[in-house]
Amino acid sequence: MRLPLRAEDLLWLLLFSALAIISPERDAYVIGLLGALGCVQIAERWTGTRISIAIKLILCWILIGEAGGIASSFYWILLLPVITAATSFGVIGTSIVTVAASAEYLSFLLYLNWEEQFIPEDQFRELALRVLLLPVIGFLTFQLARARRMETVKLQDAVDKLSRAEAEVRRSERLAALGQLTAGLAHELRNPLGSIRT
Repeated sequence: MRLPLRAEDLLWLLLFSALAIISPERDAYVIGLLGALGCVQIAERWTGTRISIAIKLILCWILIGEAGGIASSFYWILLLPVITAATSFGVIGTSIVTVAASAEYLSFLLYLNWEEQFIPEDQFRELALRVLLLPVIGFLTFQLARARRMETVKLQDAVDKLSRAEAEVRRSERLAALGQLTAGLAHELRNPLGSIRT
């Protein structure tokens, strides 16, 4: 019987529970959104990667909006869909999700009332770092995933070559055994034939 939850699923539940507990936002809605993100992360193997990423982007946008918008300490939660895309898609898919996540975060600038609110000059660098974090992590994750996939292909090729070599060795052993059997049979037939000839 296959267990519905894997060890990594339990780890995701533990991590999102810890996030909910230590969250600076004590709002039940924010905690519920964290729980929903955890469930989507766990259900990804059933829902598929594309649907999971779309749902994560939506939930992340709502969570960041509820937790303070552009100043939210949950900005890093956008790494979830970016990392998922980087491990599942190619360069184009990873780039699309990364741009979407960055645009999603920057969209909260539109909700600022610029007449009453402003971003201090020293915080623009922080904002730039937050936005640049997404493509940097996405690219690094993509590179690691691609290296892993290439290593898997190399290992599979080595296994295939080893299987072919093993089959060739078995064939050679069978041919050698057949040769020995033929030589023994020829020897056994030659003895009576020699006697008859004599």
